[in-house]
Amino acid sequence: MLSQRCLVMAALGFASGLPYTIVNDTSTALLAELKIDRKTIGLLGAISTIYAFKFLWAPLVDAPGVPFLRGQRRPWLLLSQSFVYLAIAGLAFVAPTTFDGPRAAFAWLLVVMAIFSATQDIVVNGWTVDAFPARELGIGSSMYVLGYRVAIVAAGAIALVIAKRVGWPAAFATLAAVMACAPLLVFAVNEPHRDGASSSEGALRAFVEPARELLGRLGGAAILLFVFIVVFRLPDQLATPMQKPLLLDTLEYDLEQFGIARNGIGLFATIAGSLAGGVLVVRIGLVRSLVVAGILQAVSNLGFAWIASAVQPVGHQYLAWMSFPMLALFGVSAIESACGGLVGTVFVAWLMSLCAPRFGASQFALLTAGFALANGLASAVSGFIADDWKTYFVITAVAGAPGLLLLPFIARSARRAAP
Repeated sequence: MLSQRCLVMAALGFASGLPYTIVNDTSTALLAELKIDRKTIGLLGAISTIYAFKFLWAPLVDAPGVPFLRGQRRPWLLLSQSFVYLAIAGLAFVAPTTFDGPRAAFAWLLVVMAIFSATQDIVVNGWTVDAFPARELGIGSSMYVLGYRVAIVAAGAIALVIAKRVGWPAAFATLAAVMACAPLLVFAVNEPHRDGASSSEGALRAFVEPARELLGRLGGAAILLFVFIVVFRLPDQLATPMQKPLLLDTLEYDLEQFGIARNGIGLFATIAGSLAGGVLVVRIGLVRSLVVAGILQAVSNLGFAWIASAVQPVGHQYLAWMSFPMLALFGVSAIESACGGLVGTVFVAWLMSLCAPRFGASQFALLTAGFALANGLASAVSGFIADDWKTYFVITAVAGAPGLLLLPFIARSARRAAP
């Protein structure tokens, strides 16, 4: 049933979004609150480059008949989620609570989390391609993004409120408890059928065949498509690592109010954006939806340029909810979250439309390698070029131009490369 598949995708999106948000977002909030310099924060964000290399072990996860595991998607899901859970729980014991607090163990646990979170993503991406035919990928993608964004709220608003009132160890312990509940719905339903899966495939073929099949279909368009994947999400990739240093360090919003405003209102905006993205794909198609998404993700970053110049530092005081600084935060958060939900839904649906169902997880990992690498590198350099906040966020918006300029060529190539 479609409704059951949608619920499963929302649960899988949540399980994927929680550790990724901790690696790329919640840890940044902790360091920004401690007033760690933005260069260090940006470099820590480079841990996300691990996600770029998941294609190296994706064929092992995607291949049927793995000797030491029974079943296909579900055992790998349990394995990866167990290590993610342990890493989150470990953060409750090693997270720094002062400016001079130890950071090495904290960083290494984030690395472990990123490795097994990336493995989990391989499983989830393969599950999506298995469960939804091409005409329904927009629906499956929207539910995945919806669950993903709910996880952002859990790792954002809820975690920051707990951190403010009780402390960061309690916040990470709560997130670990939430992560332990994430896979329950997935384990209660049957795995989707995998078209063309064969347990007779050898290990070498499992690694080579997905890439050969994908490159054979893409042909001469492979390089162009890869460049597009690298540059299309640059506005978000450059902006996201520096949002919290701007809002928590420079503008000095209260941590609890920031969490509620930024992620509480962001949840409803994300739901609207994700559903709008799914509808958009059905109504006007993937390529035209990419045009709309590309424009919106660039324009939404200008809100941070505006708030950087319109709001003066508030000194970490608890503000009236209807004060100008809070209304500005509400507005910027709502716009960014709605656009982020729509862009994520459309982009994921487009990537999955290029994957052959037989090699769904492996090919999706290959396609997203450039995107993940660009995300980590953008985070690493962001702290070094973010001197003037207004100028910086204008630059992040302009960074969307290359992706939009490539879209006419991508439209023709994608039609020929459809599986």
